[in-house]
Amino acid sequence: MLEHLRNIWRHRDLIWSLAFRDVKARYKQTALGAFWAVLQPFSMMVIFTLVFSVFAQVPSDGIPYPVFAYSALMFWTFFATVISQGTTSMVANKELIKKIYFPRETLLLAVFIATALDMLIASTIFLGSLNSGMPYISTPPAT
Repeated sequence: MLEHLRNIWRHRDLIWSLAFRDVKARYKQTALGAFWAVLQPFSMMVIFTLVFSVFAQVPSDGIPYPVFAYSALMFWTFFATVISQGTTSMVANKELIKKIYFPRETLLLAVFIATALDMLIASTIFLGSLNSGMPYISTPPAT
């Protein structure tokens, strides 16, 4: 196991190059750029807040429901994106995997790092919303 980790460490430049390529390609192809990293969980947060807080009246134990939903959606979006793009990366690079030796985990680690950047952007917005005193839709008190 230790030798395997050393081998991955030796290919760290490849990991960073692939991660940079993924980030560059992701933001170059969208009109919204890095704002997409915030818009995606934010739009899901609005939908979750409306459905579960307003219509279904699911309690959030005193936490404002948008904060409650956004905190979970950031991690879910991260997890789902890493799984989806990691799988796609392995399939898209099958010819590279067949022809050149490198640890196969480098493709997955590059996706993980690129997606972690999106989560970092979404997290700063989340932390900013916690400190801003922004008004929230909250669940009505239980009777």
